[in-house]
Amino acid sequence: DPARLRKMYKEKFEKGKKVAEQWRQEQKAKKDAAEEEEIITATTTASATETPAATVEEDNTSTPEPNNAEILDRLRELASLKEKGILSEEEFEMMKKKLIDSF
Repeated sequence: DPARLRKMYKEKFEKGKKVAEQWRQEQKAKKDAAEEEEIITATTTASATETPAATVEEDNTSTPEPNNAEILDRLRELASLKEKGILSEEEFEMMKKKLIDSF
């Protein structure tokens, strides 16, 4: 019976559209959650990086001189933040100069 087949096809087609929309919403939710987590991580990393730098700027006399490995680690961390866009070129250069000068 062709009428019955058309009806069944339409029902399956509508069900498929609903499933496809549900998948799109799930993918969008996953993407939004991942972006939000990345922003939170970047913000946390930036504030953690800025806090020690501010402490070094304010109180150079009481902090012990960092060793070579610590300076290299800090330079790598600064470069990573610059690549992610958290630090501007000027901020990166200023902080790099301070680290090198402390060496």
